[in-house]
Amino acid sequence: MLAFMPTNQKDSYAVAVGERLAAARKAAVPPMTQAKAAERLSETIGRMFSSTAVSNYEQGLRLPGPPVVDALCQIYGTATASFILGLSDAAQSVRELKMLEKYRIADERGKYAIDSLADSQSAIVNPGRKVSNSE
Repeated sequence: MLAFMPTNQKDSYAVAVGERLAAARKAAVPPMTQAKAAERLSETIGRMFSSTAVSNYEQGLRLPGPPVVDALCQIYGTATASFILGLSDAAQSVRELKMLEKYRIADERGKYAIDSLADSQSAIVNPGRKVSNSE
């Protein structure tokens, strides 16, 4: 299994992946250093990663493979591998995904309650924006 895909030069895809990885790491609660990320990644994957490797990923010098991206996303808890790799444009956090899962398993009464709460919160954050519960 490859831990990274070397690039001969910075290409725009590797740089974009790196920028999203760096943002995800910095958005972790509490924010995580590259050294701490490398330590946690080593524990998760089961082999050594250095802070230099994490730095290279974030700078777009090396492109991490999907298993490494997935592990980092699980460690940070702030973005999905699909978003980091550019497969979706929605930056979904683990928290959002868990909320979606809860919504999907709720009965109709529960879904209505969740919709109502979301509508009322949206009206507070975006006054004047019409929100419909009929979708």
